Amino acid sequence: TAAELVDGVTVHVIDSRTVAAMGAAVVELVAAFASTTTDTAAIVRYAEELFSKTDIFVVVNSLDSLRKGGRISPAKAMI
Repeated sequence: TAAELVDGVTVHVIDSRTVAAMGAAVVELVAAFASTTTDTAAIVRYAEELFSKTDIFVVVNSLDSLRKGGRISPAKAMI
């Protein structure tokens, strides 16, 4: 785990349930909040709250690549 890779540092792992840019935006907000407090539990709660309110919407030009990659069924790709 990430916690095992560093000595002398307490690591809190938070499932962002997201990837890439949205995760980075939330991490920046959490880092700004963390600079205002030493309350680790409050920082973790804040991060979890932000990630729980985060949704990602993806728009694609074609469903063909999703079908080819097995992300959706051929029937769904016909829509």
